[in-house]
Amino acid sequence: MKGLSQVSVKFQKGQPFKPFDQLMSVLPPRSAHALPKLYAKLITDANSQIIDFYPTDFEIDTDGKRHAWQGFYRRH
Repeated sequence: MKGLSQVSVKFQKGQPFKPFDQLMSVLPPRSAHALPKLYAKLITDANSQIIDFYPTDFEIDTDGKRHAWQGFYRRH
């Protein structure tokens, strides 16, 4: 991996994520029912301040994969 030795990664210690915050980072909007209503609204409401993190227009890159679930999402 060319140039990797020049990359400087720094982590800042802080508070751990809360369980529902962690779920919001991995669940898609269609799974919002698994969250409390206030959290679900953050990932489904078009007026949410964080709605940009939950795109609806994307494709699944299945290059070299047999099934769609093996691919990864790529934003347009």
